[in-house]
Amino acid sequence: MEADGDGLAPQPASAKPDPAKVVVPDSPDQSDKSGKKGGKAPAKPDFKRLIADSLQLYKAGDYPAALVALKAAYAIRPAPRLLCNMAQAYRKLGENTEALRNYQACLRDDTTLQPGGRAELQKTVHEIEAQLAAPPPPPGPPPVTAGAASPISDPGAEAGPTLAIDLRHHWLWRKKGTAQEESRITKYLLSVWGSDAGHVWAVGSGGTVLRYQGRWSVSESGTTVDLKSIWGSGPQDIWAVGDGGTILHFDGKDWQKIDADTQSELHAVWGTGPKDVWIVGDTGIILHWQGTAWVKTASRTQNLLLAVWGPSATDTWAVGTRGVVLRRSGTTWNRIDSGTELSLFAVAGSAADSAWAVGEQGITIHWDGSRWQPVSSHRTGSLYGVWSAPTGQTWAAGAGGLLLHFDGSRWNPLASQTPSDLRALWGSSPEDLWVVGLGGLILNYAP
Repeated sequence: MEADGDGLAPQPASAKPDPAKVVVPDSPDQSDKSGKKGGKAPAKPDFKRLIADSLQLYKAGDYPAALVALKAAYAIRPAPRLLCNMAQAYRKLGENTEALRNYQACLRDDTTLQPGGRAELQKTVHEIEAQLAAPPPPPGPPPVTAGAASPISDPGAEAGPTLAIDLRHHWLWRKKGTAQEESRITKYLLSVWGSDAGHVWAVGSGGTVLRYQGRWSVSESGTTVDLKSIWGSGPQDIWAVGDGGTILHFDGKDWQKIDADTQSELHAVWGTGPKDVWIVGDTGIILHWQGTAWVKTASRTQNLLLAVWGPSATDTWAVGTRGVVLRRSGTTWNRIDSGTELSLFAVAGSAADSAWAVGEQGITIHWDGSRWQPVSSHRTGSLYGVWSAPTGQTWAAGAGGLLLHFDGSRWNPLASQTPSDLRALWGSSPEDLWVVGLGGLILNYAP
């Protein structure tokens, strides 16, 4: 099968490529199918499931999780065409160096590429090389007027993001206060959390950690892997997790790597205190911190777990791909019927009888204390983040700048004034909300 510059099946020059199509490599040889090669059971079922997961996650715009699935599939069967799919996901994330490395490896290793497909891939490689060689943009954009409605220039867009390490802070969602000019960053931000209104953190691709103390600055994480989630019990006890089993802890001074004896991709961290912290990740991994070490806990699922939250130390929820919802009561995790097969990317709530999970195709489901029920968002774009205030007011953020507010009876759209994907949100109160997303985008709302 030929591939175009994004590692996809060829299309007419006038057609737009289908960004959601993931190429499934050819089946292994007969000895592999029989399961007798090397005396091991065949890996084909797991491989197919990972490919299906990567397709679903890519369609939903969850490119980091799609990469996790693709890497896991490649570890089972190192099919060169998967390298092109990984390159495509990296390019979506603005990680052009990794995209280039994977495209070049695909060109080198895939002997089945036809001349046309090879030429298109080479063209893509040349384009990325030119982007990486281009000089960085001037430091800092002009200040944005509070409440301005004009669209922003997104360095993480398809046109080819720059790799300048700087920080961009847009006050586009802010209802009062003045805009301020700060340094910029073009990394993909995936999570935001704060200990209070004056101390907020964000993490993202390439080991990015940003810290807000009246002004945003870069905090050295000591890693270059993508960081997916951040949470803390206070300003001197903060956890961040990400690719390759990476777990970082901040003690108020420095970030330190903590070993948990896992190489699994870790997608979310949450807890109730310094001796009760939970981490979830791929293939259903769940880790628990009780003050001295990370301990694996049986989840009884192989689904990717993408978010974790609970109303108390004795009641915890985890959600993930294919609509999986797990609930911990005591020491056991049990699967609860979610009523959907769509992937769920985030979970949050305000009480034991009020929790929300959001995800693919605009799905929102609500827990009322006895069951999960769908509540229409009247939107089809994927929702990646959700946050509830203690009062029960709830906000959700997602693809294409989608922002929603639940007023107690229905979801209402809010004007984010950006077309960029919004990946996570957190608030110190209903009057102080933060949203982060593509290209280093940070939005703040204060009525």
